[in-house]
Amino acid sequence: MINIHIGLDLSFNSTGITFYNELLDKESNKIISSEIEFHRLIRDKEITTRIINVNQHIYSSKLLSVDLELKHDLDVYENAIEYSNEQIDLTEKYFISVTTIKNIIIKYLNTIKQDYKLDNNGINIFVNMEGSILSGFNFNTQIGVNMLQGFLRAELIKLQMVNNFKTFKFRIIPPTLLKSFFTNNGSADKLEMIESFINNYDGKKLIPQIDLSNKYVSELNDIIDSFALVAFNVYDLKMEEKFLFNIKKIKTKSKKKRKIKPKVNKVNLDKNLPDTNEFENNINSKILKQYEII
Repeated sequence: MINIHIGLDLSFNSTGITFYNELLDKESNKIISSEIEFHRLIRDKEITTRIINVNQHIYSSKLLSVDLELKHDLDVYENAIEYSNEQIDLTEKYFISVTTIKNIIIKYLNTIKQDYKLDNNGINIFVNMEGSILSGFNFNTQIGVNMLQGFLRAELIKLQMVNNFKTFKFRIIPPTLLKSFFTNNGSADKLEMIESFINNYDGKKLIPQIDLSNKYVSELNDIIDSFALVAFNVYDLKMEEKFLFNIKKIKTKSKKKRKIKPKVNKVNLDKNLPDTNEFENNINSKILKQYEII
């Protein structure tokens, strides 16, 4: 049996993907070994450098509009041509992003099945995505990312319907909760997320080149967010019945009929942060061995 945790930080220009698997003993259900892989999907217009332990996939932004016949005739639609081009650009991004991400996931699952000689009934999959907060900074882009998330979820649901893995679950994690968990600061910025990755998760062993420079904060923030999504899910599952935020009704002896507001139990996030030793087996990953880091 194997648990596969997938963290997806979606973006049109740079999507971060973290795969973390836990091989379980059949009898005791304890973890025998674990491995981690980092992937980054970027457009061919983005400038990037080689980063050890990060598999980078560059997809072409070639026009699909010729084949799809999406362009409007200016003589017929007059002023609609500019809006049409924007639609075409988004259509290309949706199609290529969803297809590429799905193919990366399928390739990873096939590799796991071959390496461990497992059938679909021996695989538990947990897909974790970060929710989006509409702040008005770029409304069209944020709506687009939400739609991208929806399209990808639909494709992954189809994947489960065809393969029928033992477990297949989605989780959408609010950004504030994820940041609180990972940095103990619900409004943490990209720099703070990477700083926590380095200091609390021994991130230098996982991505040796990472530092707090603007270059790596810019290029690796999506990878770190995807890692944080996996870390949250792994830790939360281990809590079993102890939820991060457990809402209970307040008992009252009052005879008056009134609505009772739920009480949210306060949680000390410092105590809920996972033991970094839980991730020490990450240094046994295939990628690290491949590049002879260890």
